[in-house]
Amino acid sequence: MKMVIYTRHLVSTFMLILLCALGTCQIEGEDDTSAYEDKFPHLPDFNQNNNITESPKSALDILDPGFSPTSKPSEKGEATSAVVPTQTPTTQEPLPTADYKYEDIDGNVCLRLCLKAKFEIPYTALGPDGMELPKTAEVPFSDFKVKIGGDCDSGKKPGEAQILNVQWGPFLDREAAYSFKMKFSKTRSGDTDDWLAEDLEFTYNTEDATYFEDAANPGKVTVRVDSKAEFFETPYRSAYTCQADDSIELSSSDKMHTSVLQIDEIRLQPFMKPKNNGTFSEEEPCESDKQKKPTSNVASIAVGATLGCLILIVIIIYAVGRRMGSITDRTGYKAVE
Repeated sequence: MKMVIYTRHLVSTFMLILLCALGTCQIEGEDDTSAYEDKFPHLPDFNQNNNITESPKSALDILDPGFSPTSKPSEKGEATSAVVPTQTPTTQEPLPTADYKYEDIDGNVCLRLCLKAKFEIPYTALGPDGMELPKTAEVPFSDFKVKIGGDCDSGKKPGEAQILNVQWGPFLDREAAYSFKMKFSKTRSGDTDDWLAEDLEFTYNTEDATYFEDAANPGKVTVRVDSKAEFFETPYRSAYTCQADDSIELSSSDKMHTSVLQIDEIRLQPFMKPKNNGTFSEEEPCESDKQKKPTSNVASIAVGATLGCLILIVIIIYAVGRRMGSITDRTGYKAVE
């Protein structure tokens, strides 16, 4: 009988270990807030009345509540507190998702670009006293009042390419304030056909006060990537996709102006089949996304193997306990007889 009770205790212990491994076990009385603190370190603590809790008082506050390190004694010996400016934390708004499709003369989508991205543009602003101040404008891709142009060559013949030209923003001097252009070409990589992007070009107008506040010498600027630079090489008829952050540098011909294209997410495919009707084909992830997958697979396999071993051990101990219990019962019957 004691053996049965001991076996049951072992089974209960291993079941508790199994539940903890599955993430459903938490010691009573503990509050697991470390995950929230890691994600949101900037959030203040709140009490039960939803009021911001006060920070603990220092020794100086306890001895003299009116004392402040920034206090300055007045001529009469009274302490006057100096006003310390506080900075209000600003939360950055998420980037909008822009989805651009360009159609051929028959109404078939030949290329599509879907992304969350922005341009970081350094510029010179004029301060209140007329002094020049360095600033940086952040211009996101827009999906509002967009004009899309381009070229839908098939890419089957040498020299043929597809072009996407996106314009958005207010019209200044009869032109959109922002314009982004990219070219797609078919290339040969070993025994397979690929496509790639090149000749990225961005034009912006610093007269747009929405992003270029108090810009000095406002006007139109065009920046480009290096003429030999190539991007997003992908198997032909496949879509390029990337969840990892990426950046592309652009500059003007005289190197006086620069810009950085910051990409959060992107899905891109030129040379689309007409029957796809604008739907992305088989996706080819970027190298950064490919490097993330093996790590997650190894972790999943390790966790699964550990849980499997725990379950097997519990089953074996339970079976042995049942066997020992039955032997004990038979011995007891013989003793009675």
